[in-house]
Amino acid sequence: MALVALGPQAVGAASKEVVNLPGFGPPRTRTLAGYMTSNASDGSELWYLFYAAEHPTPAKDGRCTTPLLIWLNGGPGASSSLGNFLENGPYRLQPNTSMTYNPHGWNQEAHIMFVDQPVGTGFSYSRSRNYVSSYGQLAVQVRQAILDWYVQFPEYSSCPLHMTGESYAGVYLPAIGFELDRYNRHGGEPHVPFTSLIIGNPGNLHWAQYGSQLEFFRSHGLASDQTLSRAEEQWKRCAALMEAGNPIEAFTTCEAMSTTLQSNADNVFLYDVRIFGDFYDDVLAKNMNDYLTREDVIDAFGAQSPWQNGDGTASPNPGDNALRAVLMTTEPMVWLGHLLDRGYEVTIYDGVMDASSCNHLGVFSAAKAIRWSGQESFINARRVPWGGVPFGFTQAAGGFRFVWVMNSGHLVPYDQPEGALEMLRGHLTGRF
Repeated sequence: MALVALGPQAVGAASKEVVNLPGFGPPRTRTLAGYMTSNASDGSELWYLFYAAEHPTPAKDGRCTTPLLIWLNGGPGASSSLGNFLENGPYRLQPNTSMTYNPHGWNQEAHIMFVDQPVGTGFSYSRSRNYVSSYGQLAVQVRQAILDWYVQFPEYSSCPLHMTGESYAGVYLPAIGFELDRYNRHGGEPHVPFTSLIIGNPGNLHWAQYGSQLEFFRSHGLASDQTLSRAEEQWKRCAALMEAGNPIEAFTTCEAMSTTLQSNADNVFLYDVRIFGDFYDDVLAKNMNDYLTREDVIDAFGAQSPWQNGDGTASPNPGDNALRAVLMTTEPMVWLGHLLDRGYEVTIYDGVMDASSCNHLGVFSAAKAIRWSGQESFINARRVPWGGVPFGFTQAAGGFRFVWVMNSGHLVPYDQPEGALEMLRGHLTGRF
């Protein structure tokens, strides 16, 4: 069910051209905002904001050659406006809700679209309040939304598509990639030119990533023996609950372990141990809320539902609540192995100061455990520096690359904007 056109600047069934970006002025490149229908039967609509590339490449034989990135934040329930306005979008939101140009925005190299999903996240909604409860449903809805957007803007339908994002998008993206591959293999029309995945600080490829927090806090001098002993008991209980087939209580127990470690480290910021206090809620989320609830912003972006944002256990969070039974899934490992064996490029990057279950110790351990034909080659590959500083280190084999990003926490494009853009260039060109 497509929404009606949104006024005189409407350019698609549910989209509009953004001619004035509130807080900045006229955008530097073509900017589109609005909705993509993800499930017509229940009125589910995914909101997006698209920026054309600053430096597009020439079309070849009438086909787009400029990469198209679709960026997703995680949570579940975290709006992709976090990535858009505070990480790798072309404009950086300031505390006074003005915008400044970001010279390290990822649209330097590609078209980029930031999507709020699943429904119930950001400006996205379901008229029937029918929220996805499995990753299969989620992936189909994203695929359907992409197809709807191609109908609205066929000029972008042949652009090589790279699915990217961070945090709990580490579960979304493998599921979506698996679905796009399935759709194409079964003759889906139109063909989706899906090419690769770029995943930042994923949580969780495997629920065992939680256990790596014990070593992270120990190695960074953030936990006493007493705290580690208490947290280890919680971790053992979490693992036992998973073995017993009780993932909902296991998730609650593992989250409690994270809280034990964090609270006994003087409330260190879990996503960047260089900071103390709740930098996400007190600074980043507040900044987004101040901007995205303004009437001029809502009007400029064609939003038709109140903006809402959550991070995992945050409330209200309909997206998280509907997915609670599958939050500890290990299926991303299977989906990634399938995609690698099918020849898709996959880059996983991790800011090394992240202390959450998305920390580099647990994520790299999960990456090594992915079963695919190049698994042994990946495990035995050399770990080499990248970037002139260097920005960090990388280890790669076949189409799989793992990147450690120094001097960065969970939000790599926020902490290391220059390095993040350089990493993107390396992924798109194969030059790492």
